[in-house]
Amino acid sequence: MSNGITPTHPTVEDLLDIDAAAALVKLKRTTVYALTSRRQIPHLKRGGRLYFLKHELLEWLLQGRRDVISTVTADRHLSSIRKGGA
Repeated sequence: MSNGITPTHPTVEDLLDIDAAAALVKLKRTTVYALTSRRQIPHLKRGGRLYFLKHELLEWLLQGRRDVISTVTADRHLSSIRKGGA
């Protein structure tokens, strides 16, 4: 970061409430609540309120990234599915 602050020392601007977090990850507020209750999304809880760190949410999104396969590999995969009847 250009201001010399590392993600381990977030600023107030890095701290999101439930609405901002839901908007960032493009999920409904109720879905974010459900993910927090199952501890499947990074969050903080203080004084009965939920908080989220922007960089942690972005990292969490990237963990779900899927690798791209080549067209040849995709064609082979589809061919094998058609032959197997799956």
